[in-house]
Amino acid sequence: MVVCKKNLNIIANISFFSMITFSQNAFCTVESSLAKKVKNEIKPTSSENLNLIFQKLDIMNIAEEAEEEFKVDEQVALVQNPEPATSEDVVEELNSRFLFGVNYTYVTFKPHGHSSFNGSLGGLQTSYEYRPANCFYGGVQFEWRDGSTHGSGGRRSFLYFDVQERLGYTLSPQHRNWFLTFFSGLGYRYTGQKLKPKHGDSVKFGYNEFYIPVGLLSNYDVNSMISCGLNFTWMPQVYPTVSIVPLKGARFIITNRLDNFLIELPITCVIMKDKRFSIVFKPSYQRWNDGHSTAKTSNGNSLGLPGNTYNYYGADLSFGYCF
Repeated sequence: MVVCKKNLNIIANISFFSMITFSQNAFCTVESSLAKKVKNEIKPTSSENLNLIFQKLDIMNIAEEAEEEFKVDEQVALVQNPEPATSEDVVEELNSRFLFGVNYTYVTFKPHGHSSFNGSLGGLQTSYEYRPANCFYGGVQFEWRDGSTHGSGGRRSFLYFDVQERLGYTLSPQHRNWFLTFFSGLGYRYTGQKLKPKHGDSVKFGYNEFYIPVGLLSNYDVNSMISCGLNFTWMPQVYPTVSIVPLKGARFIITNRLDNFLIELPITCVIMKDKRFSIVFKPSYQRWNDGHSTAKTSNGNSLGLPGNTYNYYGADLSFGYCF
């Protein structure tokens, strides 16, 4: 039994050492195969290949630096030469404007050497203007007023209309919110009057007067929605005449008056953001004079038609469309 146990111990020891030996051999085999594999992988990484890798890294660094420099140059170019605005960014210039509206006027009328008349007139007005900045200016306007006045001498009705065409130039400094327009042109005014005295027959007068308007228009943008201005027009007469109905409609030349003028204070309120539609309120004061007649009878006596002085205190309210 002792021998058997010894033999078993010897066999066990031999088996243990055999297993250890097998394990060592297997590990060495694996280690050898891994070493060969690593060697095969490391083998291509020679000094020449390392130089190529470093060269590639240098090229990549140079490319990155060049890309950064390109981005900087591109930003500088955008600052110096900004991209052109697209169609959505461009603000359309609205150089033409059409106005149509109503007016009210309180008038004081005084024939020279006679009692005065006072009363109210109402009517319509319309106008068109072409007014680009720093460029030619052109416009035309029409006004119509009708009403009656009363005084100690009786009642005098009025029919008034005025047509005016304008040519000029608009001055508007860049990046400013104001402009000035200088203009001149030709105007025609008709004033029909019917006098009904308290005693006697009625008399009709028709004043036809051509004049030369010379004026200045201004505008200042208070903000993006409201603007105001100051307009002045001087209106010297060049060919005024008058007709009297009881005298078979004969037309008489009257003296030219140079002291006629108009002052306006337009206030414009834009309705929409595109600034196409607006409302214009325009208070005004106008002083107008008719000269006396120069006609004489066959006997050399003067016709004796006196001159007239008008003071018009008015206000217009118009609807505007720009395009």
